[in-house]
Amino acid sequence: MNTGLNVRAGFQPRGVQEGDQVELSLTLAPEYNVSYSADGSATVDWEALGDGASFRIAAVVDNTAPEVTDILVSLINDTMLVTARDNQYVAAVSLYHSSGTKLLQRVGAQQEIQAGEEAQYALDLTGIQGNKFLLQVTDYAMNTATFKVEVQTGEQDELPEMIAFDLDRGSGPASIGTRKAAT
Repeated sequence: MNTGLNVRAGFQPRGVQEGDQVELSLTLAPEYNVSYSADGSATVDWEALGDGASFRIAAVVDNTAPEVTDILVSLINDTMLVTARDNQYVAAVSLYHSSGTKLLQRVGAQQEIQAGEEAQYALDLTGIQGNKFLLQVTDYAMNTATFKVEVQTGEQDELPEMIAFDLDRGSGPASIGTRKAAT
């Protein structure tokens, strides 16, 4: 018999506050430690289980999103330098296309810092083109701060020599034509 227990994603233990350290413990009993009565009810022999049947996870209650204190873009070095901090630790800094559907670049945590310490995260912009992006800074509790960033990276589209509008079309979008100069 296989048994499962689901805990909803928004589970919050009672009596804990932001910043409290907690330890989550889970003990699993293999089927050979479970006996069944005639009516089908199960009894677990918890005393027979060894230390290997349990594992513990230390955690900190964290409902606070990271903060971004500065964003610098070097078009010469093709780098976006993000300065950020979290009340615990920043897990990742990610750059997305403006729609948020395409991950363009990501850097992970700074391993040498302490909880709450500000750090710099360098995103390589080589080969990334566009002028509108979403920047996300995420901590280990999956709290995320999202920012719109507008900066031209990569080759900028060449402007046409002439733009023409058809004003006789009436309501709706106007017909736009472009022509480049002969070279």
